[in-house]
Amino acid sequence: MLNIKSLSSIPLERISYYSLIVFAFTLPLSRAAISFFLIWFVLLVILKRNYKNSFEKLKEKDIFKFIILYFIYIIISSFWGDDTTNTIRHLRLYSYWIILPAIVILIKKEWTNVILNAFFVGVFISELLSYSIYFNFGIIENTGGNIAPFMTSIHYSVFLAFTSLVLLYKITFEDKSLKIRILIISFFIMTFINLMISNGRTGQVAFLTTLIIFVIVKFRANIKKIIISLFFLISIMYFAYSNLNTFQTRVNTTVASINKAILNSNFDSSWGIRAAFWIITYDALKDRPFFGYGLGDYEIAAKKVIAEHDYKFMNENVKNFVTSYHYHNQYLMIAVEGGIIALFLFSLILYKLYKLRIEEIELKDISIIGLTTLLVSFVGDPMLFLQFPLVLFLFIVSLFISNSN
Repeated sequence: MLNIKSLSSIPLERISYYSLIVFAFTLPLSRAAISFFLIWFVLLVILKRNYKNSFEKLKEKDIFKFIILYFIYIIISSFWGDDTTNTIRHLRLYSYWIILPAIVILIKKEWTNVILNAFFVGVFISELLSYSIYFNFGIIENTGGNIAPFMTSIHYSVFLAFTSLVLLYKITFEDKSLKIRILIISFFIMTFINLMISNGRTGQVAFLTTLIIFVIVKFRANIKKIIISLFFLISIMYFAYSNLNTFQTRVNTTVASINKAILNSNFDSSWGIRAAFWIITYDALKDRPFFGYGLGDYEIAAKKVIAEHDYKFMNENVKNFVTSYHYHNQYLMIAVEGGIIALFLFSLILYKLYKLRIEEIELKDISIIGLTTLLVSFVGDPMLFLQFPLVLFLFIVSLFISNSN
């Protein structure tokens, strides 16, 4: 039987170190691994047994006060929800957030770069499998044009966008040897092309938007560097559009669906449906602005709004879709379920994350890149209610909270 004396002899620090490396490596590769480490990290915190120091470590991080406040409200909002199935599902996904304090307790600052590199190796393996799908090598079957090996194309594109941006940052700002620089450039080209040939427009938009924002913030005092950077951005996007048929098709489809909604008032398209969700959310919040409809009641809210409004621009296909699926937008989901109060509390968390004081400039910049990539992607899908992007968000946030003062 395991006793206190035997527990003290277990090298928990070393186990934590390698566990975090394996977790980062498997994050882009395995749902099962995510579920395992969710339990495993909590178990390591329990086995560590230094509960007072663990609590003090979390207490030092001001961000956790806002996270706790948000969670208290979310739990309360579940009591006025009527859709029990979706309420339980969302509560289950919110339970994944336990990994955030667990990692902060277990990690040491000096491990951060090794853990990040393990994540990028995992992405590299995922990309090799993705290219094998694209070129029909037969390792994994190509189903419906989705070249993401372990997740949906939308979620995979967010992983690729974050990886591409960090690699581009390392190429531009880090002083590496020629061999390392060639290796990073090759990895960036591989990742960027993989992003552009995927069907995930969310990641493509996140890449473009984040890069523009980061360039403006980073070089805000140097107009010349901003112009050069934007010219480089336009050049690589033009190259992608001109040479990658998949990306060109997705761009053309996007432009066509937007024109279809604006010029013909026809919302029966991917982007038209996303616009319809904005309209439904606006009308839903007019009815219950502060507290929303309750956790998990997004479908009930949509059905109520559709029944009360004569949306002539929505045909039956659009109405059936918007009353049967999630809102394809994290911010809209939070607003409808928890009202303006939930959206405000969530925004406070995001604000505090951006304001984290991280001494190492490289890590601070990468934290901004990671957060912005995910915040932009939230506009395209409710990432925090979907396993892979949720854990990516928690992974990135936990690393940078751990490195903050």
